[in-house]
Amino acid sequence: MLRKGFMLVVFGLLILVAASSSTFAADITGVWQYESMPDSTVTIAQDGSALHVCAYHGLNGTPAAIISYGTGTIDGSTTKLKFKVVRRPNSTWGGSTGVTYQDLTVSPDGKTITGTWRNDLGQGTAAKLVRVH
Repeated sequence: MLRKGFMLVVFGLLILVAASSSTFAADITGVWQYESMPDSTVTIAQDGSALHVCAYHGLNGTPAAIISYGTGTIDGSTTKLKFKVVRRPNSTWGGSTGVTYQDLTVSPDGKTITGTWRNDLGQGTAAKLVRVH
């Protein structure tokens, strides 16, 4: 009887571990680059489910013409980010305040993050980041 009870406890713990492991967030700490912007650098620091992001992008040959920072969350492979652009050429924004939102998914191998971004005017497009290191 003791052995049967022990096996039930072990089996229950295994089920609990398997169920909870699906909620662990992917580790995306590192340096990333937007696939469509080879002169971009996006640094992500992850602290549990909290994300802290700093990014800069070149524009028309000017390095770091656009600089932004942001925060967000990660749940499993799903990330939600909010960026605030703090340096930008005024002519490129068409009335936007520079706030952007990104809804992204981390690939199973952890090498890409894909999804969409939109600005505070609702304009947006697809986004793909590739891990640099």
